[in-house]
Amino acid sequence: ELADRPQASIAPAVAKIFADNHFGPLHRAHGLWLVKRTTGLAQPLAARLAADSAQVVRVHLMQALGETPDWQSWQFELVRAGLADVDPFVRRAAATALAMHPDSGNIAPLVRLLGETPAADAQLMQATRIALRDQLRSPLGGEGLAKLDLPAAQRKVVLAIAALTPTPQVAAFFQRQILAGQVDSALLREALPIAAAEADSAGLDRMVGYLTEHFADDSQYQLALLRSTIDVLAKRGHRPTELMNRTLTSILRPAITDQVVEDWTNTQLDGAAPSNSPWVPEERPCRDGQTITVISSLREHNGNGEHLTGVLHSPPFAIPPKLSFWICGHDAPPGSPAGKHNFVRLVLADGSEVARVDPPRNDVAQRVDWDLTPVAGKSGTLEVVDGDTGGAYAWLAIGRIEPAIIRLPQHAIGDHDAVRADAVRLAGTLRLTELTEPIEQIAAGPASESLKTAAAEALVALRPQAAVAPLAGLMADSSLPVGSRQHAAELLGRIDTPEASAALAAGLKTAPQPLAIAIAAALAPHAESAKLLLAEIRAGRAAATLLREPTVTSGLKNSKLPDLDPQIAELTAKLSPADDRIAKLIVERRAGFLAAAASPEAGRAVFERTVCKNCHKIGAVGGAIGPALDGIGTRGLDRLLEDTLDPSRNVDQAFRVTLVETDAGQTIAGFGLREEGETLVMYDSAGKEIRLPRSEVESKTVSQLSPMPANIPELISEAEYYQLLAFLLSQRPK
Repeated sequence: ELADRPQASIAPAVAKIFADNHFGPLHRAHGLWLVKRTTGLAQPLAARLAADSAQVVRVHLMQALGETPDWQSWQFELVRAGLADVDPFVRRAAATALAMHPDSGNIAPLVRLLGETPAADAQLMQATRIALRDQLRSPLGGEGLAKLDLPAAQRKVVLAIAALTPTPQVAAFFQRQILAGQVDSALLREALPIAAAEADSAGLDRMVGYLTEHFADDSQYQLALLRSTIDVLAKRGHRPTELMNRTLTSILRPAITDQVVEDWTNTQLDGAAPSNSPWVPEERPCRDGQTITVISSLREHNGNGEHLTGVLHSPPFAIPPKLSFWICGHDAPPGSPAGKHNFVRLVLADGSEVARVDPPRNDVAQRVDWDLTPVAGKSGTLEVVDGDTGGAYAWLAIGRIEPAIIRLPQHAIGDHDAVRADAVRLAGTLRLTELTEPIEQIAAGPASESLKTAAAEALVALRPQAAVAPLAGLMADSSLPVGSRQHAAELLGRIDTPEASAALAAGLKTAPQPLAIAIAAALAPHAESAKLLLAEIRAGRAAATLLREPTVTSGLKNSKLPDLDPQIAELTAKLSPADDRIAKLIVERRAGFLAAAASPEAGRAVFERTVCKNCHKIGAVGGAIGPALDGIGTRGLDRLLEDTLDPSRNVDQAFRVTLVETDAGQTIAGFGLREEGETLVMYDSAGKEIRLPRSEVESKTVSQLSPMPANIPELISEAEYYQLLAFLLSQRPK
């Protein structure tokens, strides 16, 4: 009723509400809002209401002040005092009010509140974190970061929340804190890229100097930090500094020249059959909502899957009084008694065990806390034991070790060539020219297929002409899988030179059909190599049926050859009507699936260890590059057969292949094209990320092709294909 009165008569009536004890707390709460909306809350009244015995009045006061613009100093003082109120609802309202009025003076009391709030009060914790984030996000709050003098524990809280708000002020704050040694190693991986985003060359070099000085004995950690920093610089169109390149070169050279000694090691399980190492890094969700990198024995990309066993040994470390980590995995199928074959334990230098934990029998990681006070200071080693040879529910993984006394490996354990190949590829991606010679030696000498391919791939960027011979050798090696030979042909196609084109053309005569298609597709996009392809077909050294392949015809159109259509018509004139091999294959596989009684659970394993998982995600497993496949079973058998065997028949507009022409004459095919600052990012058909500076891109052409491999029947066996179909069909909306 008061709200409808003339404004002049409201103030006396409201004053009576505050003065008369007959009016209750709700009346006073409504009254303060009337004052706020008419004459405004003056300091004396606000101070009186802040001391009101009723919680509801104090809560509404904080809310009303939060909605009041242009605060004066008394309002900041009053609301900051509300952070220490005896009632948590008032404290939450005060934190929310401060979120609306950023100021550097708000940070310290908010940090104190966060430290004093019980973990069980999730709402107050969240409100306080949001308020802190909003202080740091605003220039008004962020500018005060330089003046903050907080105890170490409170500074750590501010740093963790600041990592979520990468403003210029936060970047400058992080740079100062890093160089002062105030950012612990657990947070440094997030903080360094933020600091680097706003740093000049001198600032970048100072931070690189800090890394090399303080982590001199951990080159892999230096490498991880520098890689994330370089990604940020690339988004802004900046190249690494000379010192960064020299540091990366010195870190990568030992791996490339095979001089690295592994910190984490795998040993065979006593009494078990010989087994390859199962340990690989992968991403896993945690119970608290975070997704982390773990070291896992699942090894999803390995055909042997969960049958592999082994004992993973950490490097020795000084045991802290408290140690926590996160563990996920299984020790037997659901409903069965635990086998006690999988576990994590801490052992002393003499081999005695001081702590042990079993996996939680869950794919989601759970936290483990060990009190190690009795053995603190002694030397110990973590052992992660996978002794379960079962085909399913037989793996475990750990991650997020705190304190960060040891760091998890970033690569597969025991896969020596994989470590070298990763270093070689990175050298090529970053164009570290001083490493060209040892990479060329790998490509030209005896090496595994994976390592030789990585070396040739790096040389495409570093010294393209030197990549031609090793790539031609890989393409011609009939002992290799067809997919590997196709990849070599694709890489050769990126080198627009007469030598590369000649090497591709030479392989056409004896190539099996799937490889011949890849070779023709590699020749097609460039005018001169396209002429060579047509000449080979005209001379009978290559099949004219290649001109009916979508990947080939799409590339030929991109070459802009004159009179292309008449030439194709002439060369295909004597062919029988359009090849119906795919239609026949679909019919055959449909009948085969219906007769196979394939297992969805076995199909899950096929999905998780094959190329499907690189791009597609089901539940928490897989990549997010292509469309998620949750609920895909509603498409039915016939559509799934088409989607997997003839992927270019029904292509989502958002996932078509883009052909990118660079100023170096390379043509690179990929999908999922997006821009990150001054960098173009896309993915090849295996789901591998390709990053190109925008300044090096001459043109982009979107084709009508799907990025999904068109040779699925060659990548997985017929039995595995039926299992995969069964798994996909089982995916229904929940």
